[in-house]
Amino acid sequence: MTNVMPAKVGDYVAAHVLWRRGRARALARLGQPDQAATLAHEAVVLAERTDNLNLRGDAFLDRADVLCTCGDEAGAARDVDAALALYERKGNLAMADRARRLSRSSVSPPVLD
Repeated sequence: MTNVMPAKVGDYVAAHVLWRRGRARALARLGQPDQAATLAHEAVVLAERTDNLNLRGDAFLDRADVLCTCGDEAGAARDVDAALALYERKGNLAMADRARRLSRSSVSPPVLD
């Protein structure tokens, strides 16, 4: 897996968020929880700087996936709730429904697309 991503975020916030989200999920499944959690957190922090509610919600859902994979179900539940609030605010009914179903679920979230 590549470690290559330009250091400066600049105008490419979405690309940096997407890279961190994907890499975090992969690292969580490869048994590297500390690195995964760090990247997932960075993705949320970067996304939160934007006004893109879908990007922000997606970052929260991916971090929830990472946290759940790493055994932090309480943290995952908080992130799912944060994503749900963002999707509802945006009016993204499909993703709000997905987040709502995950919020009600007591099992690990499925792999999120």
